[in-house]
Amino acid sequence: MASSEVLSALSTLESTSTPQTDKAPRYHDLLNEIVSSSTPSQLSPNLIAYLNSILKDTLGIVASRPLLASFVDSLKSVPRADVKIDVGQHALATLHPRVVSYEEQDALIREILADAYEEQEDYIDSAKVLQGIQLDSSQRSISDDTKVKIWIRIVRLYLEVDDTTGAESYLNRAKNLLYKVEDQEVKLMFTLSQARILDARRKFLDASQVYHNFSLSSVLAEEERIKALSAAIVCSVLAPAGPQRARSLARLYKDERAQQVEEFGILEKMFLDRLLSQTEVNKFAANLSPHQLAITADGSTVLAKAVIEHNLLGASRLYNNIGVEQLGTLLGLDKEKAEEYAARMIEQGRLVGRIDQIDGLIFFDSGEATGEKTHAGQANLVAGRELRKWDSNVQGLTEEVERCTTLLQNHFPEFVAANLSSFRDSLRLVLRALPTTRMTLKDLLKKKDKIKEEENHPETTAPQASPEFTFMRTTTTTQEIISPPTYAGDGLATVHEAPNSPKRSRFHRNSNASIISTSHTPQTGKGEKRLSQRLHLRSRTASSSSVNLPNDLPSINDGVAEESDEQQAKWEKRATLLAKNNPSSRPGTPGAQEGSEIRGRSRSVSLSDEKGDENIQEAIRLHEAGDLQRSTAMFGRLADPVGPNNALSQVLYGLALRHGWGCTPDATKAINYLSFAASNSAAVESLALDAGMKKGGAAKGELVLAIFELANCFRHGWGVQQDAVAAKQYYETAANLGDTDAMNEVAWCYNEGFGTKKDR
Repeated sequence: MASSEVLSALSTLESTSTPQTDKAPRYHDLLNEIVSSSTPSQLSPNLIAYLNSILKDTLGIVASRPLLASFVDSLKSVPRADVKIDVGQHALATLHPRVVSYEEQDALIREILADAYEEQEDYIDSAKVLQGIQLDSSQRSISDDTKVKIWIRIVRLYLEVDDTTGAESYLNRAKNLLYKVEDQEVKLMFTLSQARILDARRKFLDASQVYHNFSLSSVLAEEERIKALSAAIVCSVLAPAGPQRARSLARLYKDERAQQVEEFGILEKMFLDRLLSQTEVNKFAANLSPHQLAITADGSTVLAKAVIEHNLLGASRLYNNIGVEQLGTLLGLDKEKAEEYAARMIEQGRLVGRIDQIDGLIFFDSGEATGEKTHAGQANLVAGRELRKWDSNVQGLTEEVERCTTLLQNHFPEFVAANLSSFRDSLRLVLRALPTTRMTLKDLLKKKDKIKEEENHPETTAPQASPEFTFMRTTTTTQEIISPPTYAGDGLATVHEAPNSPKRSRFHRNSNASIISTSHTPQTGKGEKRLSQRLHLRSRTASSSSVNLPNDLPSINDGVAEESDEQQAKWEKRATLLAKNNPSSRPGTPGAQEGSEIRGRSRSVSLSDEKGDENIQEAIRLHEAGDLQRSTAMFGRLADPVGPNNALSQVLYGLALRHGWGCTPDATKAINYLSFAASNSAAVESLALDAGMKKGGAAKGELVLAIFELANCFRHGWGVQQDAVAAKQYYETAANLGDTDAMNEVAWCYNEGFGTKKDR
């Protein structure tokens, strides 16, 4: 509480008996007496009592403003910080309701109070007090220099407690007005604050550059410049090893003043890529700030991580290769941790090399790192070179295997037939080396759906003067483009082999892109020929030399100008006859007896139902996920002729049995199920044709798939005796029903004379 003398004097001044002209001088005298004669314990209460008196309504604003200004000057001269804090807090609370009338005095009191808080190292409260200053006021004019100066002071106060978030927000405010500031000291303080924020956020490379630029300022004293240079070296040492840090180290090492700082020794060793000892590291760590010794996510300190990465980079300059365990010993880490550091630096483009995990070796390649992230954990150059070499070796091996197998089939067909099982197993081992040897069942289903969609929505294009076709013969790993025959006036250009054309696997068929590019025209000109004529996809008289073809197989004349519904119906009829004459229905054929017994007990054919479709989709999902055993077992249950008897599942189960997807290969059983699928689909299609549906019924897609796969069986002798004539006829039928893969195969048959005379 204030002293009685001060209270009595203030009471007298507040009375109405005192003239207004005498009050101001007497208030000044009383203030001087309070500041000079009050005891330390009474100083704060006396000043607070005085402040309350001059802010009462008995004095107007005009009289109280100069008295308050004098009070602020006297408070600033008080030496004790605790008195300034007590009186200043009370003054701000008293002025708050009418701060608009006393904005300038409020700002001055806040600055005094901030100084007092800072003197007591209460930096947060000091910053909060300064934030309350009204810098966008209509009552007084505030220069840009003053605004930036206050913001920079707030930034520095936040940095004292490592609050980089609060500091950065006010630094951004200052940045927007910095171009208007003319005070060089304010600009330097901004640069220093920016460097400290980058340093605190561990952006050491950026901080080092800002510190170094700050050290070059001629306005600073030499001692301050050397101190800033030292901070730049520290940040550069702590930065992640790599090409960017190497450039930063080079810039600092070439600075003539660098030899004057204590950190020059470690700077020189890092610049020259020499390994650092633990003694040197401990000496350097003694002068670091707490945030520069913070623990990172992997449990190491910022300094330890920087030293490990530097020593790893130094080791790459000394060795061409090194064992992972030996590298761990060199870095003071276990081998797993050493490999992790090396892998991360290689992946981030900060180290050029590769890791052989099998032999436990790290190979360091020549050349400088780019600093750009690489793919698959290796430098782009190394990865590209190694992958190209691997691809070339795999391609060469598979092409040689394909060449040998083709020669064996052409010159020693009896040997191939006698040793088919072991030959197929050997070929499968080679095919498994390729990423595309396993058929994508989703593509097979898309192909089936596409056949139906093309019938329902035939594509038409504008007439073209000269349609072009590309004929390809593909094997598991190779692709050969075949030039089609040309005729006078047809305008076909010779197609040359594309050296970089993609390879297609026979077992991986994509229905979305046809091997043969076709253009359908409504009418053909005099000199033009239809697609079937160019491909020679017209029916030939069935060869009597094949027991796998029915004697009543119709001959179809496709030389008309355009394809008609009647012609499609004829090819459908032809397909149903082939399907009904499938291998499992003929006596003496392997598996025929078993097939006839099962067919006698089979249920009605199933094409599509909600439950069955869900099961097929689940089986396909398992196949695509690599769970071949479960997938094949599910296909088998759905394909059971005395069970669901699903035609599509019978095709897929037949393929699984033929190629050994999740089961023991059984070519005989495979062709039985393909035959079931063909017969079941043919039964549905026959009913559709009898009902007048010339474009086929709901089972057309399944029928075409089954016919094509049976053609493959006849061609390669899978489960049946090899029959080139039957294979060609089956291919030709499937091709005329829209199967693009069959078009490719029948073109090959004519080109090679397989099952027919050569006709190129």
